Amino acid sequence: MRKILLIVNPNAGRLYSKINEKDIAGWLSAGGERPEVMCTGAAGDATRFVKQLGSEFDIVVCCGGDGTLNEVVSGVMTLDKKPVIGYIPAGTTNDFATSINLPKDVQLAAKRVLEGTPKKFDVGKFNDSRYFTYVASFGAFTESSYEAPRSLKKVLGHLAYLLEGIKDIGNIHPCHVTITVDGTVEEGDYLFGAISNSTSIGGVVKLDKSVVDFSDGLFEVMLIRNLKKPAELHKLIYALTSQNYNEQIITFKSASEIVLETEEIMPWSLDGEYEHGSRKVCIRNVREAVEIIV
Repeated sequence: MRKILLIVNPNAGRLYSKINEKDIAGWLSAGGERPEVMCTGAAGDATRFVKQLGSEFDIVVCCGGDGTLNEVVSGVMTLDKKPVIGYIPAGTTNDFATSINLPKDVQLAAKRVLEGTPKKFDVGKFNDSRYFTYVASFGAFTESSYEAPRSLKKVLGHLAYLLEGIKDIGNIHPCHVTITVDGTVEEGDYLFGAISNSTSIGGVVKLDKSVVDFSDGLFEVMLIRNLKKPAELHKLIYALTSQNYNEQIITFKSASEIVLETEEIMPWSLDGEYEHGSRKVCIRNVREAVEIIV
């Protein structure tokens, strides 16, 4: 019999007015002991719950979106005795859940927590200050991931992110960045950059499963250069939709450490949540840092 701590974000997109924490706790009780339930009310609550209680449990189950999972993983990373993580995806986009083939149905995902197998996953460390589970990104549409109103997300789902991004098209401008990828230096003007451990980024960019290994100590690095000619936009769209990243406007490689230097501080998105960033950002892969049930 395993002790389970259930952390629920009641404001997650697919939980809103449909399913409550009592339902989820009941499904998880099929494994024996009824879980202890904690509900988040503000940003940072899930991390705080895990830091305070996580080492007392065998499994910490996160029910919410990618941002809630980020908080749970961040809490687990601070513990000497790390519990296994169960994930019941109930957010709007659920990129990470899609990548690891978790059920979209909340009840089936709860069943997976009880019947699945723990697998080790890499975790990203951002400037020694924050962790991320599957992606750190900057540039075009980055702000739409954390600025789309929660009320809009609940009604429109992933479309809310796209609408928020479209509103910002006129303000998109390239970022001049010097990037060191495992010792190799590149410099240029970039519209978008993503350091990821996922087959889905923002529900839009898809990576082939054959190139993504969740526990190899490497991130997939995608950088999109500034588009200078209209024809390059068509090439970019084709490259992203066909998953063929050999175009000159795209840099695509794997790496364990990435350093980015800019003249101005640019905002980042970590698993869809805002990060202020700095003029020098160092991102490291912490290999096989946590176990998540799949």
